[in-house]
Amino acid sequence: MSLRIGRNKFYFRGKVDGVVSHFYSVGYYITENDKAIRTIIDLGANIGSETFKFFIHYPEARIFAVEASTSNSSLLLRTFQDIPNVTVINKAIWCNDDDISLYSRSEDPQSFFVSSPDVMGSADPIGKVETITMNGLVSHYSISEIDILKIDIEGAERYLFSENLEWLNSVNCMIFEIPDADAPYTTQMIFKRLSEFNLSFRSFICSECLVLIKSTVNWNLKSINGYLTSRDRSLQK
Repeated sequence: MSLRIGRNKFYFRGKVDGVVSHFYSVGYYITENDKAIRTIIDLGANIGSETFKFFIHYPEARIFAVEASTSNSSLLLRTFQDIPNVTVINKAIWCNDDDISLYSRSEDPQSFFVSSPDVMGSADPIGKVETITMNGLVSHYSISEIDILKIDIEGAERYLFSENLEWLNSVNCMIFEIPDADAPYTTQMIFKRLSEFNLSFRSFICSECLVLIKSTVNWNLKSINGYLTSRDRSLQK
């Protein structure tokens, strides 16, 4: 499936699968109120369903879509090739520079995950992938503030939150699926790290995700059907 975005419209090219229903299911967006959302990082962007939602909701924001799978990243590049404020990064987010292998549970685009070879034992990887740390990402792209950080990295959250966490201070909103099925006790680890940095967040449950909004930011979670564009938001005021 390839999704192409034209002037004032978007359309699908090729096979359209279940991701379309994902686009139009009941969802949520973050209300900006008196502080605009300017920088979004999508960790584990996959084929771009959430990246696309972010682009529709916040068309002026810089969006960084980080995806370890080369095939998924190729689709992301085709989808957003005409959108200059969406940057696709074909790397695996990790806690440090390491030798990381890419694995797959099936042919499904959402089945890719990364891990250290010593953890996977005799399992055969499908390839190697270059890593990037969060500190390295924010430094390379001159990111001083992360307004929304979405994380869906199939259990690698336990490594992301294990060390080199200076970037946590710059996050205003964090969205992540509960990763404990892939990496037990990781949610507890995430909250422990936030506490160690003396960070306070308001917590919301959004479907299978947790949404954390920094207590010092005047944002809220709002339920919607499908998408809410900037024009729609202006009509609501």
